[in-house]
Amino acid sequence: MSNIPLPAEGASDLPVPRIMPGIPGYKKWLEEDSIVIAQIEHIDAVNNLTRIIDTPGIDGIIIGLMTLSASMGFPGEFERDDVRSALDLVRKTVLKRKNFGIPCNSA
Repeated sequence: MSNIPLPAEGASDLPVPRIMPGIPGYKKWLEEDSIVIAQIEHIDAVNNLTRIIDTPGIDGIIIGLMTLSASMGFPGEFERDDVRSALDLVRKTVLKRKNFGIPCNSA
């Protein structure tokens, strides 16, 4: 996870964020107040969720339900049993492994 934190200590291919460390207070904010949210948008991310949430510096997750369902071959079919099972696996894994609070979604 060399991109965490970005860019004071991490890596970036984006030219604009490279100027951020020179802005007064940026490094202090980055170290003390920033948060890192992992986007779970593919079934591979669900299958590797333990590794993702156990990565030092990850503060929470967001599930991209449309892209997750599409990666499973069922875009927008949120009520399918296999899509619901993937969401249930995310919920159970997060509640068991890490105190991110209460996961929720609109599906």
